[in-house]
Amino acid sequence: LKGNIFLDLKKYRDATNHFREALQLAPYRLEAHQGIVECYIGSQRHREAANAATEACKQFNNSPRALTLYATALLKEPLVIGRAKPLLERAAETGYLPAVYLLVDLLEREGAQEKAVAYIKKNLEHETSGRLYQMLGDLLLKQGKEAEAMEQFSLALSMNPQDDLALAGLQRIEAANDGVGGVGLEASYDLEMTEVASNNESSMVGVVVSGGGGGSEGSGGGIPGSRGRGIVSPSPGSRVGGDLGEDSETEAVWSDGDLNIIGGS
Repeated sequence: LKGNIFLDLKKYRDATNHFREALQLAPYRLEAHQGIVECYIGSQRHREAANAATEACKQFNNSPRALTLYATALLKEPLVIGRAKPLLERAAETGYLPAVYLLVDLLEREGAQEKAVAYIKKNLEHETSGRLYQMLGDLLLKQGKEAEAMEQFSLALSMNPQDDLALAGLQRIEAANDGVGGVGLEASYDLEMTEVASNNESSMVGVVVSGGGGGSEGSGGGIPGSRGRGIVSPSPGSRVGGDLGEDSETEAVWSDGDLNIIGGS
């Protein structure tokens, strides 16, 4: 508990000390291993984080949670991201959702959006998750499939009405549709105003021509009191208006434990 408090406060050294004490008292608790890994990640000590996660995998016999923890540490280091994928695939096969979420994110980062969509749909056949619906909606929206994305966001909100990410997705769709509609209305309004101006000019020419042959001032068809000008009414049918610590050693030699983890049972 103290370790988590210091971790939330980003006091990583104090948090690490408490998590180590917890490990001595209860080495079978994965939360203590996870706390140490998160402290190292927060301190930008990614190699140490991966080594700590390796120890967790050994302690928990490569359980899905331990493998996911190890993959989380590897994902923070660009040079070894590739090692995280087989760990996540192995953990995700058991239906462990945190591993599924990370794997989908990794596929998207690799540019394999179609594969990520297919993977989510496959998992939704066996496990319903508001987070998966929301992630699927985001991917479909990026592919321009707004109707399908809206359906997925709605499903996510039906499971969790407080899902801010799904709500934001729906708002993006509505904003995009409103923007398209607004441009159309504005263009229509400009066109109508152009037609009105053209009609007015035509009517003005007609009045001047007819007034020119009337002879003396005040005669003709103009409104009494006007001098050489007429008040023009729009022609019939015309419209006037329109209705977002310490740097790790990237060249360091990683622990051989990950090779045993991937190949182990």
